[in-house]
Amino acid sequence: MKDGVVLTDQKDRIIGINEAATSILLEITGILHETWMGKDIDLFMRDHEDISAHYSQRTEGQFEIECTGMREICYGVSLIATEHRATENKGMLIVFSDHSEKKRYERELLYQATVDDLTGLYNRRHFMQMVQNQTIPDGLGLALLLFDIDDFKLINDTYGHLAGDQALVDFSNKILLVYQDKGIAGRVGGEEFAVCFFAEDKRAALKEAEDFRTTMSGYTIILNEYDSVHLTASIGISFTERREVTFEDLYREADEALYRSKNTGKNRVTLGREPVLREAVKG
Repeated sequence: MKDGVVLTDQKDRIIGINEAATSILLEITGILHETWMGKDIDLFMRDHEDISAHYSQRTEGQFEIECTGMREICYGVSLIATEHRATENKGMLIVFSDHSEKKRYERELLYQATVDDLTGLYNRRHFMQMVQNQTIPDGLGLALLLFDIDDFKLINDTYGHLAGDQALVDFSNKILLVYQDKGIAGRVGGEEFAVCFFAEDKRAALKEAEDFRTTMSGYTIILNEYDSVHLTASIGISFTERREVTFEDLYREADEALYRSKNTGKNRVTLGREPVLREAVKG
């Protein structure tokens, strides 16, 4: 039988176990027994409080346990009462099922739904959701930076779309390197990227943006043995300390600031105005 099956009595002793369950319990607990027969099920339960709470009350339930190690394994755990009478003096049937493939499939679906497959940054929709779920801490404000690679079309036209993709990937790697521990980063357009982070004030947010622009100004991508591309970025930034400001409010001001950066020489940072709250139209 592929599933692991354990049967316990009213005193929590294991009175039945198949070979699959013996292997699974070893994987989960790390405890090697010549036989689990007659052992107390607490050896398994003590590290899994949610399962233990249901088991101790003899209530049925479905759970999952993820084992970290050389193999990424997820087991489904089903608690099944051996008697239908409402009493704590009964044994329980515990069934272990391998959910690893199902979990890998779920993780792959989640990745595809939230991450841009070229750059590894959050896609636009998930980035917006992440920012909207942020709560501004007391004493801080929220900054939104929009980056645009300068003259990106020229890279595609001169070196081809593979070179353009390489530029996007390298630029994204730089963003991840700088902001992976202090912000949320996403690809929100073709060559447009966004980062959201907390800052003490406008001056601190502006310095953060200027530091990144300076970092990119000295960055060159090696395309092949003969060709290289020097990347620069134009940046628009919006900042607010008000919790009622929406993502759309922030994005609107950052986008307008980015437009001004692109149209006044590129490779520069422009700070947008304080986001204006837009009232819903009544009628």
